[in-house]
Amino acid sequence: MSRRVAVAAGAAAAVAAMLAEPAAAQAAAAADELSSAECAGVEVVHGTLREWRWGGNAIPLNAMDVPVTLYLPAASASTLCPGTVPYAACAHSTMVVFSPGFLVDPAAYASYCRALAASGTPAAIYAKPAESATAPMDDLDSARLLRDVMDFCEAQPDVARWAAAATAASAAAAAVGSERQQEQQQRRVPAAPALRFLLAGHSRGAKTAVLAAAADVSAGCARVVSLAMLDPADGSYDAVESARFPSCLPSLAELASPPALPGAASPAAADGASDAADGAGSRAGSAALSQPQSQRPGPMPVLIVGFGHNGDCIPRRVNYSAFFRAASGGRGSGGDAVGDCIAALVVLRQVGHFQLLDERTFLQESACSAGRVDEAALRALCAGLLVDWVALSRNAAQQRAGVAQALLALRLQRNGASLEASLALAPT
Repeated sequence: MSRRVAVAAGAAAAVAAMLAEPAAAQAAAAADELSSAECAGVEVVHGTLREWRWGGNAIPLNAMDVPVTLYLPAASASTLCPGTVPYAACAHSTMVVFSPGFLVDPAAYASYCRALAASGTPAAIYAKPAESATAPMDDLDSARLLRDVMDFCEAQPDVARWAAAATAASAAAAAVGSERQQEQQQRRVPAAPALRFLLAGHSRGAKTAVLAAAADVSAGCARVVSLAMLDPADGSYDAVESARFPSCLPSLAELASPPALPGAASPAAADGASDAADGAGSRAGSAALSQPQSQRPGPMPVLIVGFGHNGDCIPRRVNYSAFFRAASGGRGSGGDAVGDCIAALVVLRQVGHFQLLDERTFLQESACSAGRVDEAALRALCAGLLVDWVALSRNAAQQRAGVAQALLALRLQRNGASLEASLALAPT
């Protein structure tokens, strides 16, 4: 059974207790350093994924140009803010790819991408210009597009230069550690490509991130190291599941489960995750992971930020609570050599579904009601949680319940005191 720990955002005594753990105190100090550091500027680069074809099996294939915006740290990796990249414990360079909600302009998330880049983590966001309310892109094509955007990012010279510099800085910092620390690091972290991805998303974009991560693992890739979801939605009030609009929750349960022993099914697979697989051979279609369980890199850390005032837009059966149940349900209590990866749920009780956006349209304001909250504080908190989750996701040594609890609780105390925030964790 998963152990859940609830922490009130303003509970100073609870935070002090968590900071008693040395590793947790170190992580919290890094977060504090981040908040006060003079971070490097941000370079914004606009690119295009040309003639991307979509349409699945339902309609003739269409082609569209996909705008991709890159937010890059203006400084080289060697001058990044020290609180954001603990290089001595970092096995790879992490980039965030953010998937917008359904029909939401990517520009509405610009502050989050800028915050990530200013903290030293490049971010990318993309649009679906051919999608409309009457002709939505199906979930499998959406996940395939996200994976192609990841390919696009890997091919960009600016991103490659940043990743190479960050990896070199990480290796140099690790070299000054003791022989025992280096041996532990080599045991803990499998061989990895220079660039890894944290997939983030809002609303339906969070579902897309889960399906894309599952498809990447099924293809034998190890690119996706973590997930971060802002008020995720696995469907809507009028949505109907189908082969090309599957639930992402079985995939999330599978990703968050420890790898099974050779010849054994994982807990999530035993619960029927394979039922949602798409038999058409689409790269993004499998809800269950076809990669051998013993070869998976381990449970994937999952951050979920849920908004409690979203009931007029998202049914409870497919809201943030369902995502957290899926992400935490397959975990045991013993931990393993991969590290105590965790699922974290932050709930902001008075926040409406679209209130995190930098700017809202009239339609968005009409469709989903807004709570009475300080929206500037809300955006600062959500951006800070994304930055913190990147830091926690870079290495298994940091994915421990004590470290995550201290770091996230400190963030809630600093930025979420007025937002009725709560924190729950499900450690391995």
